[in-house]
Amino acid sequence: MIRLLLSTALMGLLAPSLRAVDSPSRDWPVFRGDAALNGIASGELPDALSLLWSVELAPSIASSPVVVGDQVLIGADDAKLHCRHLEDGREIWAFETGDMIEAAPLVIDERVFVGSSDGFFYAVALHDGAPLWKAETGAEILGSANRLEGPEGLARVVVGSYDATLYCYDAATGTPAWTYSTEDRINGSPSVLDGQVVIGGCDTNLHVVSGETGDVVKKIPMGNACHIAASSGLKDGHAYFGHHGNAFVSLSLETGELAWSYTHPSQGFFSPPAIGEEFVVFGGRDKRLHCLARATGEVRWTHPTRRRVDSAPVVCGDRVVFGSGDGLVRVVDLADGEEIWSYDLGRPVIGSPAVVRGRILVGGSDGTLYCFGASP
Repeated sequence: MIRLLLSTALMGLLAPSLRAVDSPSRDWPVFRGDAALNGIASGELPDALSLLWSVELAPSIASSPVVVGDQVLIGADDAKLHCRHLEDGREIWAFETGDMIEAAPLVIDERVFVGSSDGFFYAVALHDGAPLWKAETGAEILGSANRLEGPEGLARVVVGSYDATLYCYDAATGTPAWTYSTEDRINGSPSVLDGQVVIGGCDTNLHVVSGETGDVVKKIPMGNACHIAASSGLKDGHAYFGHHGNAFVSLSLETGELAWSYTHPSQGFFSPPAIGEEFVVFGGRDKRLHCLARATGEVRWTHPTRRRVDSAPVVCGDRVVFGSGDGLVRVVDLADGEEIWSYDLGRPVIGSPAVVRGRILVGGSDGTLYCFGASP
């Protein structure tokens, strides 16, 4: 049994209760934009995009940004959580942990939550980065946390660790609510829908867990060598995810049965999907972005790149934004996959973009945070 240690600041103990409500759609407060990890942004992108600003933060960035109001938050391998101004990239604050931060942050009300490779999960104040509480896990945390509604609508946060454990905390105080153990490392971010938490494991199982109690609802085996490192997107009672068994699948959460499986002869899928009413879009280690019909898994189009695509795409209106290992941030047409715009960062794009109010925010493995939008 992994021992859980908690360090709670006085601010955390005296803080008002946090409610598990969605933030306004103009923000991007959580990895993939919403608790179900659907990767759909509101609004539209401008016809012509240009670099508005860039700021070098660290030697490298694998984290993905989140945006609330005029604040952009992103982790980096300098062991810091950075908060920058959306308008021009100037520093608002930075919070230092004990090791690199690959996980995307999460914002609930006036608090920011992030896991670090030092094995701690942190809560800090949104306005100034002041520490509120932290909890220790048994290994590094690489996936983002997610928000979850607890009893009486109070907010909880749920996060996975490489110690093969899913942790749930009270968002206001850091008090542990429950833990759930898997049989191997948890790499991805938990997704949440209808009070259930879904997480894939390196144990080759998809785990469906009660958000209230942490009890297992269903454990769905995917087969030998089908390690699930990617985060799942949830929609209409189905989970959509890729695994290292060289397939991307649609699976019923109620029955555990496959609706369809899209296979590749030699390459797996690590990229979380963007999910709409009619489509699923995701990257592949076959150096392509794939768009399938959500109901059937039939291929609508693929878009080639020069390196593998682990970065998760974001759909905004009729366009798809994604990064690639070839260093390009691309915008393609959702209807046919034709390229509309691209920008070469010069180094691989590992993290995923955030799209808010007509702007694209993305970190590069060159350690720079970029902001693209309409020319002033």
